[in-house]
Amino acid sequence: MTAPPEFHRLFDATPGPYLILAPDSPHFTIVAVNDAYLRATLTTRDAIVGHGLFEIFPDNPEDPGATGVNNLRVSLETVLQTRAAHVMAVQKYDIPKRDGSDGFEERYWTPMNLPVFSETGVLTHIIHHVEDVTELVHLTQRRDAEDAAHQTLRTRAEWLEDEIVRRTKAEAQRDALFISERERSIAAESANAAKSQFLAAMSHELRTPLNAICGYVQLMEMGLHGPITPEQNGDLERIKTNQQHLLRLINDILNFTKLDAGQVEYRVMDVPVDATLRATEAMVMPQMRFAGLEYVYDGCDPTLTVYADRDKTQQILLNVLSNAVKFTPRGGCIRVSCTMYTSDVDIRISDTGIGIPADKLEAVFDPFVQVERRLNQPVEGIGLGLAISRELACGMGGDLTVVSRVGVGSTFILRLPLSIATSATLTHHRKGVVERQYDYDALGPSL
Repeated sequence: MTAPPEFHRLFDATPGPYLILAPDSPHFTIVAVNDAYLRATLTTRDAIVGHGLFEIFPDNPEDPGATGVNNLRVSLETVLQTRAAHVMAVQKYDIPKRDGSDGFEERYWTPMNLPVFSETGVLTHIIHHVEDVTELVHLTQRRDAEDAAHQTLRTRAEWLEDEIVRRTKAEAQRDALFISERERSIAAESANAAKSQFLAAMSHELRTPLNAICGYVQLMEMGLHGPITPEQNGDLERIKTNQQHLLRLINDILNFTKLDAGQVEYRVMDVPVDATLRATEAMVMPQMRFAGLEYVYDGCDPTLTVYADRDKTQQILLNVLSNAVKFTPRGGCIRVSCTMYTSDVDIRISDTGIGIPADKLEAVFDPFVQVERRLNQPVEGIGLGLAISRELACGMGGDLTVVSRVGVGSTFILRLPLSIATSATLTHHRKGVVERQYDYDALGPSL
């Protein structure tokens, strides 16, 4: 059978610093001390046991503001009065040097005093437990001194106490917060995936009947079911126009869901800027003539190429030009130009439309958002064209931005990287190459 433990040996070996005090106020005689306390206070057992606590550990006479003795005495008296444990805040309590020299060594502690009762409920001893936090306090003081040299020691101590409380609370909540954030992230990803799947499925389902409508309209226009009157032909033209409008909206939704899901593939190659702009001009010219707008193309070096996806570059240009047509009143002008820089090309599309308010310049690139740029009539679209265009531009290593003035017009700037071939030419021929220096006040239309 194992012999009972020798509790005084267990007490001596306890890792935390402990004193056993008699409840004989005002002396509070030291009855026992463990090894950790002796090491922390640089004392010996024979030198302190049997002596009053404040006889062994008085205040530092060289520190007129020392309050360690007073604070500790108040704590011990509180234990005697309340018969309950008392935890103290961080205390500055210097201890006498034990290396033979005079003076005191600065120390900071976190003390706790606990009552011990006999079987009959008599308070027989007080356990005095401390932790030496001197190094932590010194580190905090040095940091505070660098951040705010004007702060006093009292302010730093208060900050330390607040920091300890904050860290304690943060430690208790860390796991719960992490789990909660992760669950919300998973839920958001799931909801976004479900949204994309729904939009894609809905768009595919709508395209089938719309294509069928277009087919039947073409058959009727060809007269396969008999001749049609001019009035009927006009009705068929309106049906076909609305069918094509709906189809464009559905294609925008499909393109957006692909971008949102990261499923867009880019076939990048050397794309001639001038040829692409001229091809796009042919596509939008009927809209411009119908809207009564002037179109000006300043021309571009035919040898200039960008490293991009040809179809997606043209899609961006069509989206931006179509927007310019929508928001420019009859008699206005749309101008297209390009400028080559050291590593990329800016294609500017300027209009003399009604402009965009300064606080809405970024909002025009948000999906499903239509900024109020109206000309007293409804504007077609669901607010995806510019959002898709910016995503496509960024996907090709470029960007799409805008500068605008209300009542003057807007300039959309498509930036695309120079192709390898053009960049190689630039190393030998620097003509026409300028460093980008935007004057955003001057970037608006000057038509």
